[in-house]
Amino acid sequence: MILVGEKNIGSLSVEIANKAGIKALLFGALTLPEQEKIGSPREKLLHWIGQMQIDDFTAGYQVAKSIIDQAIQANLYHSDGKLYILALAGVFETSFNEERVRGLRAALEEYKDVVLLQVVPAYWQIDKAEAVTEGLLYRYQTGQEIPIAAIWSANTAMALGAIQGARKYNLVPGKDIFVSGIDYMADGIRKVQSGEMVSVVGGFFADIAWLLVMAHDHHLGRDFIGEPDKTEIFSLGKHNADLFMANFAEKNWDKIDFTQFSRVLNPQVQHYDFSFKAILEQLEVDEKKTVLPQ
Repeated sequence: MILVGEKNIGSLSVEIANKAGIKALLFGALTLPEQEKIGSPREKLLHWIGQMQIDDFTAGYQVAKSIIDQAIQANLYHSDGKLYILALAGVFETSFNEERVRGLRAALEEYKDVVLLQVVPAYWQIDKAEAVTEGLLYRYQTGQEIPIAAIWSANTAMALGAIQGARKYNLVPGKDIFVSGIDYMADGIRKVQSGEMVSVVGGFFADIAWLLVMAHDHHLGRDFIGEPDKTEIFSLGKHNADLFMANFAEKNWDKIDFTQFSRVLNPQVQHYDFSFKAILEQLEVDEKKTVLPQ
């Protein structure tokens, strides 16, 4: 069974599966009380064999780095020598939102002249993010004459709302203000292609597929113990957004040959490469194979 570790039901689900003697893989994280109760995979519960977690911290960190670096390159400093940014969070009570914001704050520590003015919840929604962005720009850019160089977003939907809100203040995204988000949304990737959004960070859309590969190999005698339990975060920018859209704009997941990631079916593979980069590399190789020689 593949179980979901959200809303405090992960540990209970794992316990039920373990009691029934069913091997279980967990997708997502557990709360601290849940971790204390059931431990780690194979520690207290024999049939809980593995887990795949989303690296929300790194996702938040990469989004922050991308927009700040672009704003610095565009020299969007205030006359006081500081570079000011805003942040749109999701819902504060969720662990993945907290981890993404923690990644943002970790990135900020690397820039002495960058100032985060405010982190405001926009509840993962485009419309809410647009309204919040308008309010924040009115407060700081109009009211206090502080130019906003970038807006960090905890997901791509809110980044799209931030772009709409910025345009109402005659700001040109990708020139006057820089925005990025988390999750591979087609509309967001199109904004990357057009230059209105710096990048879209993600890579965990295939996590359930990776869990199925792990389950397949474990069942056939190739254990995954000791392998990483987090998907590698990958950023889509203008240099690779076209490749993603060409292959996955219509969610054509059957283009991916997931058998190549199995260590049972590919004995020469020493370690799993559960990354979106590996998927893109496979697609690039397949495209070259289909090109007829001149």
